[in-house]
Order: sequence, then structure tokens, then C-alpha cells
Amino acid sequence: MRRFARLPSRILAVSAATFLGAVGAVAFSAAPASAHHATLTHDVVCGERPGTAVVTWTVTNTHDTKAATIRRASRPIDGLRNDTAVPAKGSVEGSETVTLPATDASFSFIMKWQGFEEPISSTVDLSKLDCEPAKEPTRTATSNCDGTLTVVVTNADDKARRIAINGEGEYNERRNLQPGEKWEHVVPKAHAGTVRVKWKTAKENDDTDGGWEGDEKFNWAQPEACFDVTTKSTCEDLTIAVANTGKMAIKAEVTVGDEAKQVEIEPGKSAEIAIDAVDGLVAKLVVTGDYSKDFAWAKPADCSGGPLPVTGANAGLLAGVALVLVSGGGGLFFLARRRRVRFAA
Repeated sequence: MRRFARLPSRILAVSAATFLGAVGAVAFSAAPASAHHATLTHDVVCGERPGTAVVTWTVTNTHDTKAATIRRASRPIDGLRNDTAVPAKGSVEGSETVTLPATDASFSFIMKWQGFEEPISSTVDLSKLDCEPAKEPTRTATSNCDGTLTVVVTNADDKARRIAINGEGEYNERRNLQPGEKWEHVVPKAHAGTVRVKWKTAKENDDTDGGWEGDEKFNWAQPEACFDVTTKSTCEDLTIAVANTGKMAIKAEVTVGDEAKQVEIEPGKSAEIAIDAVDGLVAKLVVTGDYSKDFAWAKPADCSGGPLPVTGANAGLLAGVALVLVSGGGGLFFLARRRRVRFAA
């Protein structure tokens, strides 16, 4: 009887041992799931283009036997996109170019194994990265009265830069500029309404139309001061005509030697500046202080006799100057010559 009395305690002991064994088996079988793990590391270098950094992200699957998949990536990176497979005990990597002065770069995703997933994220500090700053080319655009646009681009970098000038329509011009080199280009009127200037680091045999680091847009606009200049040599005089085609009044000044005559021309009006013909005559025209050009009298072939030759310094000759305002419409003009003023040499 005593032998049978011990039976319940033995049964309890066996049951307890069985329970603990089952718990241990479950814990053991669950251990691989808790061992699932992934790491995200990064490497940073200065980019080939000035003012950029290249961040290379490396995802490693440390599981011995199970492959994993990248899910819900914070953004697509070449090599690290959604559904990218990561083999067991393997790794994959992807690189991205970051434009400085960004202070950091972050990447996050969910690493998914069969029946288990784990969130992964990392941030890289870029604030202390010492990379060469970007040196953009200098560029200017000037609207011309004839409807063209003059674009001037200078390479301010110490490396060759590829420049693109794109006008309206199919107008495209390309040129590689060496350090310090300047390119002055006139975009024709038909394409000058809107012009874009683009730039990037020049590479050998690179004729692609992509990878531009920056661009700037210029629009042609009617200049405030516009005018047309024509000249005519007759047997009697040299005539310089200035027509104001702009929006504001302009001043035209003719100088011969140390003598000058000036007239103001309203928009839509014209002025004729007539100078008595003298051998060796050279007149300098200045308009609005920006335009300056010398004009010489050319004796027509059918002139009989003609003016006397110059016997003194040309700088002292202003045989006569007449300033005449001409109406801008209808092609009619009023010519009023006053008493000619002669200056001795």
C-alpha cells in the first residue's frame, strides 16, 4: 500500500519534468527567431562633383540559413529598393549622391524574414565632412535691341566644365570650358525668348544631355535704350543718323578733335548729324554713354574737285555740325541748318 501511496508524487514529478521539457523545447525552437538580425552600415566619401558627397549603405543579413527581403524603404536607392533580396549571411549595398551643405542623410526600412520582421534605420552625420564646395560658373545675359540675347559664361572652377545654352525650339549649343575660360555667345532672335544655361563637370567623350548640376533661365526683354545708327558720305559732308527705337530719351554726341556737339532724341524720333566734308575727317559718335564708334568720311568716286587736303592736326577739324530732329513717322523730316561753325585747326 505504501508503494502505491507514492504514486501521485511520482506522477507529479514526471508531469513537472515533462512540462519543463516542453517549455525548454519551445524556447529552443523559438531561439532562431530571436536570433534573426540585420545591420545597416554606411561609408561616406566626397563626390566626384564639387560640393557633393557619396553615401554607400550596406545591409547585412546575419541569419545563418534564411534569406530576407527589404520592405518599406524610406526612399529608393540604387541597389536598395523594396523587395531587394538579402541572402543568408550575405549583404547588399547601394549608393546615393547627396548635395552639400546637407547636414545628414538617413535611411530606414523593414527587414523581413519568413514569419518575422525587424525595423532597421541609421543616420550619417555630414556636417563635418570636408568636401570641396561647388564652384558654379558665372553667367550673365544681355537683351539686345535687335531681339538677340548675348550670354556670357565663365568657368570659375579649377576643373573643366561642360556648358549648355538652350534656346527656344531646337536651339542647343554645347562647349567645354577650361578653368578661367569665358564663352560669349549670341542667341538668335528666333530662339532668344527664353534661354537656359546649364553646367556640369566635363568628362571625356561625354555628349549626354543629363547629369547637369544646375541651370539658370534668362528671358529676353525690350531694353530701355535702343537706337539705330546709319552713316552716309557725300561730296559735301558726312552724315550720321541716330534713330531712337527704345522707350527712353537718349543723348547723341559727335566729337571731332576737341570739339563736340550733343543732341537729345525722344523715343520714336531721329537726329541727323551733318559734318562738312574735309579730307581725313574722323567723327566719334557716343550714344547714351555706352555706344561709342568712330566714323570716317569716304570721298565718293564721282566727286569733282572736293575738299582741300588736311594741312594741320585732324583733332582740330570740325568743319560744320548740324543737328536735325526728324519725325519718326511717314519718312518725312524737317532739315534746318543753321550758320555753319568752323573751327580752325
